[in-house]
Amino acid sequence: MNEIGIKLKMLRIQKGATLKAVSEATGLSHFRISKLENGIYNINIRDLILLKKYYDTTYEYILDYKLPEMANLGKVDNAVDLATLLSKKYNL
Repeated sequence: MNEIGIKLKMLRIQKGATLKAVSEATGLSHFRISKLENGIYNINIRDLILLKKYYDTTYEYILDYKLPEMANLGKVDNAVDLATLLSKKYNL
């Protein structure tokens, strides 16, 4: 399990949600959510946007262990800002 996977699983458990409930609310398959939580799949921008909205959290909260330097870059308010930030930071 990777740090983002641990964070996603913690968020789901704290919300008292099943994989099925998250799947139905986000449109992601329960298989994909399980693989993300277990670190088998890497999170992509689409997953991040959907899960951030479902868990009513921030991008920074989900990614803070993976990208700790984001804390110094200011608040990311939307997916466009996040994509721009990541593209510049990691030459994507």
